[in-house]
Amino acid sequence: MVVFSSLRPSTRGLMAVMPILRRSPQTPSAIKQAGPVVLATRGGGGGNAMKLKPGMYMDRLWRDGVHFFILLGTIPVLTVITLANLVLPQGELTDLPEDRVPQTWEYHQHPITRFIAKHIVRSPEKLYETNMALVHIEEEKRRLRKLDAQVKRVMLNRQDIRGWYFFQGATDSRQISQDDYKESKGTAW
Repeated sequence: MVVFSSLRPSTRGLMAVMPILRRSPQTPSAIKQAGPVVLATRGGGGGNAMKLKPGMYMDRLWRDGVHFFILLGTIPVLTVITLANLVLPQGELTDLPEDRVPQTWEYHQHPITRFIAKHIVRSPEKLYETNMALVHIEEEKRRLRKLDAQVKRVMLNRQDIRGWYFFQGATDSRQISQDDYKESKGTAW
């Protein structure tokens, strides 16, 4: 490779001279008219520098990954939608027996919408019951807060009941020594 790259400047000089030599016979007057031939032997410096630019490898890799995963998702989805529209029938209204209650997903006409309503989305009855359970819990919390405030108000007004966080202290010296021993040893008498 080094040999070929070192020969490149000399071949350029020869190529510049070759048209002149072909047109005229090789006489001393023709060579004088062509002028002196300057051949470069080295191309070591100057303007033909390699320009640095950011690489495109990671960009192309990212784009290829995005395209792959988009197609990985869209091709099966489009296939299922096409098959559902071509093969499965649309829903029709029919009379039901009086003892049968229709399910919520049976009200939808399109088969894909029926599938989504049956297997993915919660039924309206479940949503209603869930919301009512949350409302009941919040109502119980409100009722207990109200009762707590009422109890505190009555205790403050009457001032004849000990507080909720009152603990009976030991009055007997023997009881005090037993409590201290239990705490230090962790065993009962």
